[in-house]
Amino acid sequence: MKRILKLLLVAMGLIMFVPSFSSCKDKEKEEESEYAKSSIVGTWKYTDGEEYELIQFKSDGTFVLISKYYNGDDYDSETTSFTYVINGSTLVSKCDLCGEITDHTFVISGNILYLEGKEYYRQ
Repeated sequence: MKRILKLLLVAMGLIMFVPSFSSCKDKEKEEESEYAKSSIVGTWKYTDGEEYELIQFKSDGTFVLISKYYNGDDYDSETTSFTYVINGSTLVSKCDLCGEITDHTFVISGNILYLEGKEYYRQ
């Protein structure tokens, strides 16, 4: 009987101990996500010869993409609005105009945002 009671106490101790590890991991992921959310806010610029893009991320979960490109005679400009959610290193965007939802992997290193194979520099 004492042996069963000891095993029961050990099992209960393990049950209490395991969730504390997962809650620490969850908290770390939440803190990383919050850091990514605050780090991405601002204006970022990508330039490639005759075209450039500006992305303006706002803290309210919206961003605007402004594309300017040379059409052969003159420069054209296109502005598109999005909503976004950051989940770890994934930015999930939804186009306000067409409703398309897209997942993007991103990395921020100093003043550089790596997104969609492009380097955007903080403005």
